[in-house]
Amino acid sequence: MVLIWSGIALVAIPAGYSYYCTVQVDSVDHPTSVGPGQSFQVNTHVTASCPAQLPDFTSVRVDVVDATSNVALSTGEFVSGYSFAHGGGAASGVVTSNLNAPSLAGPWSLLAEALFYRGSYLMSAAQQPFTIQVGSPQPPESLTTITILQNGGFENGTANWQLMQGSSGYDSISTSVIHSGSRALATTLVSPPPGSNLLAPTVVGVSQTASVSNLRGLTIDAWYVTQILTSQAAARVRVKINDLTLNYYVRFGPLTSATSGDTAKSKSLFLSNWDCISWCEVSRDVGADFRTMFSAAAGGSIFGSGPATVTVALELLGYGIIPTSQFIFWDDVQFNAQVLGPTSNSLTTFVVEPTSTTASTTTNEVMISTSQETVTQNTALTNSQTGNENVTTTLEQNGLPAISNSSGLLVVIVAAVLIAAAVGYMLLRKKAPSKPDVKGGKRYCWNCGSELRQNAGFCGKCGSEQR
Repeated sequence: MVLIWSGIALVAIPAGYSYYCTVQVDSVDHPTSVGPGQSFQVNTHVTASCPAQLPDFTSVRVDVVDATSNVALSTGEFVSGYSFAHGGGAASGVVTSNLNAPSLAGPWSLLAEALFYRGSYLMSAAQQPFTIQVGSPQPPESLTTITILQNGGFENGTANWQLMQGSSGYDSISTSVIHSGSRALATTLVSPPPGSNLLAPTVVGVSQTASVSNLRGLTIDAWYVTQILTSQAAARVRVKINDLTLNYYVRFGPLTSATSGDTAKSKSLFLSNWDCISWCEVSRDVGADFRTMFSAAAGGSIFGSGPATVTVALELLGYGIIPTSQFIFWDDVQFNAQVLGPTSNSLTTFVVEPTSTTASTTTNEVMISTSQETVTQNTALTNSQTGNENVTTTLEQNGLPAISNSSGLLVVIVAAVLIAAAVGYMLLRKKAPSKPDVKGGKRYCWNCGSELRQNAGFCGKCGSEQR
């Protein structure tokens, strides 16, 4: 039995039919670049050989395959016939394939695949990759990395985070189990109360959402400790970009449904299946993972010029009855975006605005203005804390205060006008003293006109100084 790779599968070849015959792709003649939708030809040069007599009819099939989708775009044949009927040897030929370029510009990865048949039995296979540029090559993009996650170290408690908690679990701040600083997030999962739907998973955790323009890539780095003693619980980092979701499981069990349920718009990557009793790190190139896990069309739609809504969530999931409380601690979470950046001769502004949610309202504006390669960042954050109290925090960087909305500016203007009026009034009340009026030998106050004593230095009625 001989196993031969035929592009998408290993094909078993009966030993009695193999005759040790082989095929090879000698070269592929193709244009280096074509226009979108353009028709063109590819010529594949192949050589088939057999070391001994082969009395049967032979042929070589050549497929040109899209390397990304693994779909054959064209099929041709080189008929070697009975070339090996009277002894071993080699036969060469050229197969011409007619192709149409895709409509999207960019590098196009292809494969020339040769399949050597003895009748209907596959004896050998060979491939040669090649690339054709569709349209004009794009110049390399200048990218800038920005932070789209606030309070990733939880030093300000759960500020900026939306809490996902209820009767089956809660979020709190730990001051004893920490990776750095003085605080970390502690998420606790408990068994659902009687009468709960045990078929639906319980989700406890925190999340943040942002809107990012000109998104080109994402990276995440986070540290965690787990105390999960049941296979009916799972922990994950969930990243959602527009309508596509990627779940990174850092802890999962065989009894959970975490290992199933993926759809065309929701995929899972299973990174670890053991308890992390000391601090463990999860670090992923999220942009590369999205491009790998989803189709090229879907991946291209989220990494474009339009705004992308990005959510990152740290979640602890329970499936059914949880025997004891389960925990996961998170700290030093960094979530960065690579966006289309400016050149040294341009002025570009990037805006990152976390979307408001029902549990809390978060407004972040990260303004990065670059001129002559000087970067200034101003951030205004509005958070809803636990309870009914709303707290507004303003971060001032480089000495420039950030004003979160136009109403704040109006208040400043009105206050300035009132202060100016008050100062003007005080100045009028405190004019420099003047000489009193003298009429008929009597002295009168220069300010209010009241009669004064002859040697009075101040008016007894209005108090004005008299010279």
